[in-house]
Amino acid sequence: NIFTAQFQIQRRVHSNRILQTIKQTANQSKNMWHNAIILAAIVISELALLQKSKAQSQATIQFRGGAKHPKPPVPSSIISQEELEAYHRDGFILKKGLLKNHGDTAALDKLIESAKEIYATCNPQKDVNLPTYFKKLTFDLWRRQDEFAQLAFEDLPSVAAELLGFGQSNKNNNNDNGEEETIRILRDGFFGFQQKNNSGCGFHVDDKAFWPASYETTGVNFWIALSPMRIEEGGGIRVVNQSKVEPIFEECRKAITTVGDRAFAPTCEMETVSPDCHEKMLAASVVFDMEPGDALIWDRWTFHRSEPFRPVPEEEGSGEQDGSGEDDDDYRLRYTIRYVPGTAKAWGYHHPSQVTGETFDSPHYPQVWPSVVKSEIKSIQNGLDED
Repeated sequence: NIFTAQFQIQRRVHSNRILQTIKQTANQSKNMWHNAIILAAIVISELALLQKSKAQSQATIQFRGGAKHPKPPVPSSIISQEELEAYHRDGFILKKGLLKNHGDTAALDKLIESAKEIYATCNPQKDVNLPTYFKKLTFDLWRRQDEFAQLAFEDLPSVAAELLGFGQSNKNNNNDNGEEETIRILRDGFFGFQQKNNSGCGFHVDDKAFWPASYETTGVNFWIALSPMRIEEGGGIRVVNQSKVEPIFEECRKAITTVGDRAFAPTCEMETVSPDCHEKMLAASVVFDMEPGDALIWDRWTFHRSEPFRPVPEEEGSGEQDGSGEDDDDYRLRYTIRYVPGTAKAWGYHHPSQVTGETFDSPHYPQVWPSVVKSEIKSIQNGLDED
């Protein structure tokens, strides 16, 4: 699984270094006490790393006002009938200023500040053999950062419900069969897309790592800009109008999900494995200028890709510099979060607390609409183990 959690990556790298150090020490010295001292230092270092990761995974989330439980999702009526029709016809809509709260940008400012801190400390993945699609990538911010928890639990679920058509049948949030309509968080992701160090991901629909739910599952993906995005500069996101590619959908999806003799499916490599599909997707796609707080919202099956950076004179660019010396690079920050109906079934790379093929009922995929499940929130507050 190339999308292994950051701690697992660090542990693997750290363990490899331990083995290398032990071998080198054994070869370079026959002194038993010298070896014992070095081995003891290594064990202490390993225990310290484990303790640090455990503390990070058990960080207590605080919601608005210092509350331990989120407020009920903010009722939403921001999706117009025209936007709703476009979403179901084309597979996406652009919602300008979704997080600006009618001009009050205080919450958005905190979110951006938090995002920059995450970017600065995110493991650059230099020491592991992973594709360079995104050098700065991490998951599960909704259970590690207050601002992202508020966004995931309080601000967005009702918008997802609107787009899924939930809560329309009656006031009890039941569907036409009398079953309660609920929504859960499936997966989130924070990306720091860099101009020099990243290739981004070609046209794709989320694979079983980013969308660990069964094939028939629908859902809503929020792609939120946390940096300015300019068409002429690149570094943003491109989405495909699904109404224009419906006849080739299965063909093109198969091209990037067939493993063949590879180690893993070429999810991000459409241009290589199917140039024809790539060209057709490009012709049917669109990219937007976006400001921090704008959101592209798309359906689970909407093709999308990272927009390559374009050369822009430094004095004209709107990007941000990471100031990391030799790796100083222009970057764009984005946060994505995926919601699925409560009837969705687990499949693919999911947490072991969740049974494959069963409907989601794990606090790692918490219910957020029309209300939370208190036992799940308690588990989150107590600290969830790493994926």
